[in-house]
Amino acid sequence: MKKIILTFTFAALANGLAAGDWPGFRGPLGNGVSDEVGLPVALDAKKHIAWRIDLPGRGLSSPLVVGDRVFVTASGGTRQDHLQILCLNAADGSVVWQRQFWAMGSTMCHDKTSIAA
Repeated sequence: MKKIILTFTFAALANGLAAGDWPGFRGPLGNGVSDEVGLPVALDAKKHIAWRIDLPGRGLSSPLVVGDRVFVTASGGTRQDHLQILCLNAADGSVVWQRQFWAMGSTMCHDKTSIAA
């Protein structure tokens, strides 16, 4: 199973600022724009990455941020039929809880993507 490293680069969390929720793909308004102020113009890997985790499979979904929790999804297995959702602590990336589900029916998708997207 190919491991994908999730890199959490929200500068607001790396700098300890209180960031707003990011409850879906492309943010709260669906436009990919944050209302947060004071964010850096450029990201530096040593300065702005708060933490990293290895996902238990392929994961291309947008992380969801709600309060002090980050939710991510992954899929694994030879047919990508093991679906996973992880709840992470936004401060340090530790796993708060993790659930696995079996797909109901076909999970075929393009080789370069994941059904978790």
